[in-house]
Amino acid sequence: MISRNKCKKFMFKAAKQLGFIDSPVSVQWISTHSCNFSCEHCMVNAGKPLENELQTDEIKKAIDDMVELGVKYFAVAGGEPLLRKDIFEVLSYAKRKGLRISLSTNCSLIHLHKAEIENLKLDAIMVSLDGLKNNHQRIRGENNNFEEVIESIKFFKKIKIKKIAVSTIVYKSNLEELEEIRDVIFPLGCNHWYINLPRPEGRAKTKEWLFPNPIQIINLFKFIEENRNKYKIDICSEAGYLGKWNNILRNNSFFCSCGLISCAIMANGDIMACPIFDENPYKEGTLRDKSFKEIWTAGMKKFQSIPLSSDCKTCIHNPNCLGGCKVMQALKAPCLKEAWENNFQG
Repeated sequence: MISRNKCKKFMFKAAKQLGFIDSPVSVQWISTHSCNFSCEHCMVNAGKPLENELQTDEIKKAIDDMVELGVKYFAVAGGEPLLRKDIFEVLSYAKRKGLRISLSTNCSLIHLHKAEIENLKLDAIMVSLDGLKNNHQRIRGENNNFEEVIESIKFFKKIKIKKIAVSTIVYKSNLEELEEIRDVIFPLGCNHWYINLPRPEGRAKTKEWLFPNPIQIINLFKFIEENRNKYKIDICSEAGYLGKWNNILRNNSFFCSCGLISCAIMANGDIMACPIFDENPYKEGTLRDKSFKEIWTAGMKKFQSIPLSSDCKTCIHNPNCLGGCKVMQALKAPCLKEAWENNFQG
């Protein structure tokens, strides 16, 4: 019998090849590598901007292509996007063109740009909160950022941004604080909480102390199970297939749609199927050689061809898992099966 995931993947690919899916639904722009923080887990090792980051007219041209293709969502992340002098010009341009726009930020510069942010009429905003005050500031290296995040969420609620999301990287030291984080963010106005796990890339690559062990991962699963009926909580797609936990922690079966209905524009104009992956061998093209429309229409072939490990090929879960998150495959990250395979208590 063919698994639901294999059927879904086949149908997506067939629909794209037959022309029924001729545009990504969403595009994320990694607007800059410039950042005023030095977060321990940063996947792009952000700090200084790249020398060859996209110019204003280049990203606007890509936005024109998105509109022509029928893209619905344009998400802007970084680095810290608010360090780009043209960020409000670009977001306003996308909004005028009819795209739904969102912004991810560390909140350190919100107090300087309240009028511009209110005028944008953002459809969504994502802020980072990685623990209560001490843990958050330890992981991000900034003394006052916890308070900045709290005040920013209040402001976003005041100006009626529809979706106010918080992203939390769960690591060994903040796992015990999840209940308290929940009790802080939702009363303030957060209405969506993304739970993420650190990835072995960028600044986190050599920091083993960040990564939860199998018992801690199961405890995380239990926390999400106990809370997601009351609160909107999602576990990151990078966690991949989660066995019997999958239907408990997610609304749908796990399926990676990167390169099929979504893609990313990196800071230097490279086009990737997935925004969390900045590895040159898997770039599909660059905006300085071809248009966004040309690259998307040609397909995300390099990403889709990331090979499975020998362990994945022979794994009994492969028909449902399909190798899980392709980025984690390429990074040779440990499979979470070690945590969930023999620890189902949902």
